[in-house]
Amino acid sequence: MFSITRLLVVLGLIGCIFVGNAQAIGEEKFLAKNFLGIGIKAYTKNDIGASIYYFKEALKLDSGMVEARKRLGLAYYRNGMLDDAVNEYTAVAKVEPNNEQVHNMLGIIYYTMGKTDKAIEEYQRAINANPTNPKYYNNLGVAYYAGNSLDLSQAQYQKALELMPNDVDVHINLGAVYHDKGLLQESIHEYEQALKQGNKNSRAYFGLGVVQATYGDLKKARLYLNLALRAEPEYEEASEMLSLLDNPKRLYLNFADKYYRTGKYDLAIELYSRILKIDPACQDVLMGMGLSYCQKAGVPMQDIMAGLYKNEDANKGKLSQTEVNHSAKVDIESNSEIDICNIIACKGIVQMD
Repeated sequence: MFSITRLLVVLGLIGCIFVGNAQAIGEEKFLAKNFLGIGIKAYTKNDIGASIYYFKEALKLDSGMVEARKRLGLAYYRNGMLDDAVNEYTAVAKVEPNNEQVHNMLGIIYYTMGKTDKAIEEYQRAINANPTNPKYYNNLGVAYYAGNSLDLSQAQYQKALELMPNDVDVHINLGAVYHDKGLLQESIHEYEQALKQGNKNSRAYFGLGVVQATYGDLKKARLYLNLALRAEPEYEEASEMLSLLDNPKRLYLNFADKYYRTGKYDLAIELYSRILKIDPACQDVLMGMGLSYCQKAGVPMQDIMAGLYKNEDANKGKLSQTEVNHSAKVDIESNSEIDICNIIACKGIVQMD
């Protein structure tokens, strides 16, 4: 039988072991916090690689440190390591399922990866967690815009502006939607609203330049694009757009094609007409105008095809279905590889918390 003395000795040993373990655990958590702090300092100095190292070291010592995992996910995102960023934020979301900021960041990462459906899901979760944050509606609008769902995108931007009427980014995003919908005056209004906030915003100037180019006022377009470059000298799209103003035939063609593809036939016809003033014998543009008029009148594509097939000799052989489904393409005398549709395709401005 254990004597009282022996029992006390055993209990004392157990206590020492427990205290020792507790001290070790405490020291690990203390070191983990130090690594977290060093990582934050490195991140603020834009040393993303170092911040990733220290955040990972913190998590080695304390795998349950949520703050380190969130900051590691952000550092991964900044470093272009998107899959790793998703893994970290997904792990945090399992611990904090109603964390709106985590869902917003997951949405931004998925959007950056081109996974717009997943981005939409995450932004919806962020909104469900906090329906009063305008940034989440803006970001949802950006994702819908990327999927060419212009009506849904517009609705989200308008909701964001109800909550934050002076948000410059949202006005610019909404201006891009209106331009794509052919609502040019509404587009101008949104870009001007952005500029009224007192910011010499390069994106707002660029948007106004694009709208004026669409109207055919190349002088005003040039003015706004130069203002965009003055505000942001390295604005590549503004420089490319300026160079296209010297080739109005190519400029109007790309705008016409864009509006034809999106069913804005009145605008497409107007822009094709401008090309014909420059080159009256341009057969491809005449066909583009004809297709636009037929589509505007609601003529089924098979009827258009039948009309084109009536005189194969005149058409020099049958046109394929693919050729008719696509808008007209003109051989422009230019060495430029610039595609205006890529230049003006606004990706939208996403917002972090």
